[in-house]
Amino acid sequence: MKRPLVILVLVLLAILFNAHNVIAIPQLAVTPGSVGAEYVPGQTYDFQVFVDGNPNDSLLIEAGGELGNYVEILTKAVTLGADGRAQVLFRFTVPQIDAPGVHTAFVAIRQNPPLRGFGEPSMIVATAAVHVPITVYVPCPDRCIGLTFGAKDANLDRPVLFAAQVSNVGSKEIGNITGYVEIDKDGNTVATVPLTSSQALAPGANVMLQSEWDTTGANVGVYTANAVVLYDEFSKTATADFRVGDFLIKILGLSPQKFYQMETAKLFVSIQSVWNEPINSIYGVFHLKNLNGTEIAQVTTPTMASIDPWATTSLNTLLDIGNQSLGNYTMGVEVFYEGKNSSADFPVEIVEKSLNPEASFKFDTTTAIIFALVVLIAILLYLHERKRAKSKLF
Repeated sequence: MKRPLVILVLVLLAILFNAHNVIAIPQLAVTPGSVGAEYVPGQTYDFQVFVDGNPNDSLLIEAGGELGNYVEILTKAVTLGADGRAQVLFRFTVPQIDAPGVHTAFVAIRQNPPLRGFGEPSMIVATAAVHVPITVYVPCPDRCIGLTFGAKDANLDRPVLFAAQVSNVGSKEIGNITGYVEIDKDGNTVATVPLTSSQALAPGANVMLQSEWDTTGANVGVYTANAVVLYDEFSKTATADFRVGDFLIKILGLSPQKFYQMETAKLFVSIQSVWNEPINSIYGVFHLKNLNGTEIAQVTTPTMASIDPWATTSLNTLLDIGNQSLGNYTMGVEVFYEGKNSSADFPVEIVEKSLNPEASFKFDTTTAIIFALVVLIAILLYLHERKRAKSKLF
């Protein structure tokens, strides 16, 4: 029994003795934190940044990102001076880029872990790294728009509002802008509504196109809105999801649906809110009924303070099955909330406890484990006593 304790003490002492070999506070800062290049294919830009960190630290410099192949590192290995500062130089050549928008590369500057000589104690090293982004904005050569689209959740019988912000990011004026929103649910188009229109959008200007959809008679659930914006002879699309809610709590399921005589059953009913606001004061009532519909037992769950919009949770309580007859029953579930209620019926069954294979398996497994432990302890005691007896003979 003493040897494991000695080993544990030695391990703890080794950790304590090597605590001074842990580098725990790495630091690196770079100025400027980012650089930009004008989109002129073939143009070369030389950049310099200043790095501040721990004096005499060695640094590694690498390039990466979408345009990383067009970055040349001019100072690949740098050592910080006694004042903790050094200069890093790199060159960026602007490539030909077909897609308009923002494109980037980066220069990664990281600490180089110190090397240890042969026979020197090991050490735990934490290193720092910083990235310097290189940004290139590729403008549209002619007429081009930026599009941001959103849809607002709405409750049943209230309109869903759509907003499409269009910006002219090209070099020419756009003469006419219009479009529409296609509304899909479960892969099927349920409605199409027009967007407002605009004319004469100058380069750099933006405009908001709007629309709405009346949800009267719609189904509760999640929808996808597909916005199509038409400008002159071009078009651009964007999508957004939204939800149509109702002041309703759905009952999703009951667990378990098999009970055992002379046991107290744990009942769980899964519920989901389909309302776009919290619903307060929720509780459930379970009704155990025979096949004739006669109630033979009833229990009520504790009250839940609230359920978040579109959240799924469960209500639970205990039901004493007692000596009810074996056979099939119906479990009626009612969920009450803020003056409303939802209900559902589930088929359930009462069976003999001995027919519970899961409980038998757990019992058999537990018994086997206990038996194995007892045998193991007996063997260890036997070997220990035998060793002591031999030591007494000598």
